[in-house]
Amino acid sequence: MERTNINFIEQQAGLPTRLTQIPTLLQLHETLQSLATEVTSAGPSGPPCLRLFIVEDLSRGVIEALGSRFDIDALFFREQTEDYIWHNTRDPWVKTPDLHATMKRRKWFRVRNARLRYHKSERSFQDSRLEAAAFNVLRRPDDDANHWRYQDAKGSVVSTTRTKTTIWVGEDRMCANTTVGIVLLDPTTKHGYPLWYDRANWIPLTDMFTSQARPSPSSESWFADITQSTLSYPWFQPSAAGAAIDVRRIVLPAIYTVCAEWLVVCEYVKARLGQVEWMMEMPALFIARGPEVDRALKKLNVWRRQVPAWREMVAETLHQTIPAAKRLTLDPNRAHDDDDAFGDVTADFERVLDMLDRLQARIDRLSDRGNAEMQLEAARQSLAESHDLARLTWLATIFVPLTFMSGLFSMTDDVGSITGTFRVYFAAAVPVAFISLVIARWGSVVFRGVARLLFKKAE
Repeated sequence: MERTNINFIEQQAGLPTRLTQIPTLLQLHETLQSLATEVTSAGPSGPPCLRLFIVEDLSRGVIEALGSRFDIDALFFREQTEDYIWHNTRDPWVKTPDLHATMKRRKWFRVRNARLRYHKSERSFQDSRLEAAAFNVLRRPDDDANHWRYQDAKGSVVSTTRTKTTIWVGEDRMCANTTVGIVLLDPTTKHGYPLWYDRANWIPLTDMFTSQARPSPSSESWFADITQSTLSYPWFQPSAAGAAIDVRRIVLPAIYTVCAEWLVVCEYVKARLGQVEWMMEMPALFIARGPEVDRALKKLNVWRRQVPAWREMVAETLHQTIPAAKRLTLDPNRAHDDDDAFGDVTADFERVLDMLDRLQARIDRLSDRGNAEMQLEAARQSLAESHDLARLTWLATIFVPLTFMSGLFSMTDDVGSITGTFRVYFAAAVPVAFISLVIARWGSVVFRGVARLLFKKAE
């Protein structure tokens, strides 16, 4: 209830950026009280200031402290706690979609994405699930069920987790020139590490003639990555101590990091689909082994379920998140052609959306191809069985007369003495055989007709 892990970043015009770590709820209350004291001593109209709270996980105490201090809508915190793709009809916690008219007037927005994590063993993956179960926000690492036994390490697991970042941008009512931002982030499990070790680094590295070092994003945790990229903003121009306040510092680090993570996800799905395609191109490995067909189709079914949900997340970011971020960080004093950071990241998200569309089309093609291969294999097996049945028919054609003759000559040694028995046998056997053929023929017709009538009545 009192879990607290917050990085407090404060920037004032003409002063260097300050970072304060807040690990306890008591220290959070003291920090908020000190801010109120500073405002009281300096007066209501102090110098321009930007204050940003980067929060990992949530707790009742953090929600109460920040929500009451800055008068924040409770839906802002509720949006961060859950993460459902769909709900059961009996779920009482369902939150129905909001109207665009309502979202356009909110001071907060969310950005959803998927994160990948590599585990060297099944034990590491299970420990990660247990660790995530102790979060205050609902998150669950899932096995992607795409382990490839020909190249992947034995027992290794790649987990996928639906994650969410919620950002609030507002003012401190005690100080007219203070902009406040709150960024809610998901915790990162200590087990496993990011797939391929890290996402792409978009922060320019230090050259040989620059005295001030620019830190690059680390793979320590999602919380540390967002904090580090926030401290190093702006990334594509020299940053000097006491630079002018840019409110986009609140929203751009999270949005850029999410976009870079999406590119890793798309590259990973592309790699897995390439493995399935390679299996299909080797008939000796894919077609000749029946279980391999089922495994490939099960792997494709995982992506058929997840990729549409991911596409919806990216489309939401393009159509709702980025416009909301622009609206909340709009500065009338900044020229529109000055460092179009939102335009750059919008183009990257459109690129991700296009990649997901092409991956979805590729998944559908591979699924159709896999089903066709299975039908072709079934047809081959049916043809082989029909050949075997034809051989049995020829054998029966040969041995039925022989069986008849052996039965005939086994009745008695003197065949001529049972001439009357022959007449009675054929007189009885031929009509019985004919009646049996008629019953078999018309009985099947009558049965199909009755079944058809019952089916129509059921409809």
